[in-house]
Amino acid sequence: MSADMLLQCDLWWHGPTWLLRKETDWPAQTSFVIENPDVLRESRRVNCAATPMASESSFIDELVGKFSNYQRMLRVIAFCLRFARNCQHNTTAHSNFIGISVDEAREAETRLIKLVQKQTFVDEWKSLEQMKPVSAKSRIKWFHPMLSPEGLIRIGGRLNQSHQSYDAKHQIILPSSHALSSLLVRSYHEKHLHAAPQLLLSTLRLRYWIIGGRNLARTIVHNCIVCVRARPKLLEQFMAELPSSRVIANRPFSTTGVDYWGPILLKSTNRRAGPRKAYVAVFVCFCTKAVHLELVADLSTAKFIQALRRFVARRGLCSNIFSDNGRNFVGAANELKSLIRSKHHQQAIAEECNENGIKWHFNPPKASHFGGL
Repeated sequence: MSADMLLQCDLWWHGPTWLLRKETDWPAQTSFVIENPDVLRESRRVNCAATPMASESSFIDELVGKFSNYQRMLRVIAFCLRFARNCQHNTTAHSNFIGISVDEAREAETRLIKLVQKQTFVDEWKSLEQMKPVSAKSRIKWFHPMLSPEGLIRIGGRLNQSHQSYDAKHQIILPSSHALSSLLVRSYHEKHLHAAPQLLLSTLRLRYWIIGGRNLARTIVHNCIVCVRARPKLLEQFMAELPSSRVIANRPFSTTGVDYWGPILLKSTNRRAGPRKAYVAVFVCFCTKAVHLELVADLSTAKFIQALRRFVARRGLCSNIFSDNGRNFVGAANELKSLIRSKHHQQAIAEECNENGIKWHFNPPKASHFGGL
């Protein structure tokens, strides 16, 4: 079509003639005849039926699908509502506040959630709007839903006498399959510093109750790129074979590992003095995994030797003792060696040490296996 022909086309510039009348005078089914067939290259009568508007379900799906951030979506909807309100009231002097207020954001969220609930819970919405209970086949019947004053479906429950907030007592019910719920959960996940699924679900339930929210929270956390990068899979070294002392049957506590646990507080004999610290020496049998506990007053070598003597008197001599490189353990080993190697005791215990001598093994410094137990 040339420019001159387009300028002479009244249908293009003004539309059909009935459009200039009042809406009450519009025909039920619009039909018009093109007066100048050469303009549009048609000489036949064209019937144009009124195009049906998009349903609420397709509208809300298309609207939410345009956003990837929940807060940005609320801001856009809030600005649209502010523009519609200003146009409706024909206000000339507007507020100098450029951003979105809390009330405007709350109103935008309420509008969106109401549309989602009308789309998802159609039968439940009709029943609650007519002040009737929901159907027995409804998936939200166990929540005793109710219609709140702002027009949202909320959980009923029995917490009306509680001092909690209204949102915490009557959470907003949302479906997990809708894109709005995914945006909401992702927003809470990022707002609470990439919370884990359980923490994320607990935080959401302070205001919202998403049907199937646990699976949705796990999906959001699992698909979060930041969380995946923050928790890389560590390489695990294959464990070596167990030593012979761990797999060969032997007398209990023949091979023993020892370590300290504590501190613990003991009541002093002096009433005026406060509690004093003490420790527990833990002896573990490598073969049977039996455990023997001895109370130690402090971390000195003398106290550990006393605990070792009580242990030996109770459980018998050990062939091997494994421990870390603590100063008290090293001191005890040196003292035992000096006692066994001294000339005064050498003749008396020579035969006994040859048969029942104790070998002390120190684990490598900062070893990862800690003797295996």
